[in-house]
Amino acid sequence: MVLILSLLSIVLFLVWVRYFKNSHYAHFPGPKGIPIFGNLFQIHWMEIARDLESWSWKYGPVYRFNLIHRPFLVVSDIQTCHEILKARPDGFSRGTGLSSAAQELNIDGLFSQEGDEWRHSRYWIANAFSPTKVREFKKCVWFHSKKLQERLRSLSEEQARVLALQRCESADSSESKFPIRNSYDGNDLTESILNEIQSAVLSIVCDVSFSWGEENFLSHDILNRSKIFLSRMFERAFSMFPTWKFYKNERDVIAESTSAEFTHRIQALIDRGYKHQENRDSRTLLETLIKSTLEADGDSTDLSEKRRRMHRLTHAQMKANLLTVVMAGYETTATVMSWVLYELAKNPQYQDRIRAEVQQAFGDINQLDIEQDLTIIEKVLNSPDIHLPFVNAIIQESLRIHSVAPVFQFSALKDHDIQGLKISKGTEIFLLTRVATLRSWPTADPFRFNPEQWLGENGESESQIKTMNKLGLAFGFGPRVCPGRHLAETELIVLTSLIVASFQLSLISTPPAEEPVMEKQIFTMYPANLRIRIEPIILNK
Repeated sequence: MVLILSLLSIVLFLVWVRYFKNSHYAHFPGPKGIPIFGNLFQIHWMEIARDLESWSWKYGPVYRFNLIHRPFLVVSDIQTCHEILKARPDGFSRGTGLSSAAQELNIDGLFSQEGDEWRHSRYWIANAFSPTKVREFKKCVWFHSKKLQERLRSLSEEQARVLALQRCESADSSESKFPIRNSYDGNDLTESILNEIQSAVLSIVCDVSFSWGEENFLSHDILNRSKIFLSRMFERAFSMFPTWKFYKNERDVIAESTSAEFTHRIQALIDRGYKHQENRDSRTLLETLIKSTLEADGDSTDLSEKRRRMHRLTHAQMKANLLTVVMAGYETTATVMSWVLYELAKNPQYQDRIRAEVQQAFGDINQLDIEQDLTIIEKVLNSPDIHLPFVNAIIQESLRIHSVAPVFQFSALKDHDIQGLKISKGTEIFLLTRVATLRSWPTADPFRFNPEQWLGENGESESQIKTMNKLGLAFGFGPRVCPGRHLAETELIVLTSLIVASFQLSLISTPPAEEPVMEKQIFTMYPANLRIRIEPIILNK
């Protein structure tokens, strides 16, 4: 037995020497691992972004780590990141982990597709979310944001009562020399506030994807289940062993039932959409994708019809893309909005400035009528960089500091020589997009939240500001840049303007033993342990 174990150890050691120690990536710096296993036990998979970013600041813009016999490259040089992202989809793919997890949960749409499948989906989805189409959605965004404003007003009153109860003298200690006056149970309704924001964003995405008034086509508990759905997909994508294929835990059951519900309900909307399709212009994503599946008779000389036929989708691809847009679209935007509220609550002086800017752009924003004042609303939202420059700066800075997707994983589909970095086919690569942006940031103190720099208020030159705008990778870069970025930015502008115009935001103090706000990863990087208070602003107080 001892002899067998010794021989096995020797074989594993030789494999390690052959595949890692003597690989052409061995000269790169990186964390020291142990023979055979490499850095396997140093990585926390649910906090992989934090681990990789921490190592990046220690080992430089290109380093390597090892899992078992396999080397991984980690890149945070902005030019190299740009070249790798531009080389997609033919030069690099997302790898098999994400693709496999997405297929199992019926969400293998634009986000996880590769090659021609991606090209076909991209053709239709990019058209559905073009700047011209997004302008048509502004009424929908405003409508749901105003409904959110009303729900938050009710929640703010309930939150005030809950927080007041935590600061009252206990009846049992009224005779005591030192009566108990304070309590804390963590129930401050912050989660309810964030859920309302997520619900509003989900309603917008559903209306844009399907049709006005279809935001309630999902069950009431879909928000909580969708979080489990996305986190389980993320876990499966990075899992070393597919345990769910042999035993499904509670999270697997919830994820798969959520996928089944989405697929069933989306199919019902598709069936209804076919009945009313006729030859009208496509306004929603559903109508656009239905057009992509229609059979064609005979030859056509029309260029747009030829393109439609060339990029024709299957029914399965259409459903997967609709599910991808709804799930990924609402989650990313809602998470960015959480970070925006966090930074505004930390910096109340920014709230005052936003209110003044909103007042100048809209007048009394709470008195605007979506029908009568639509021209004013559209004028401002079509050029937020001109009419709401500081709101826009807050959002850009939140995306820079609190990237919701700071890590991309790719697999090289062929050999590359990029910026002197030789990458062989099959190499697994992690791009640290946030670190890459921070490394090349042209102004002082790149780690500080500083929205003023986007407006040149700290003495930044025009050249520096232009560079800043080129460095952002929050929505990706190159051919696979996020097609929903225009809609997401519109949502963030409207939500920030309406919420700050109506509420004073502040962070709720917590006992010292409570964990501070920190980044956690589900599908996106969200602010865990966030405790935020919203108080209605009373005019002429």
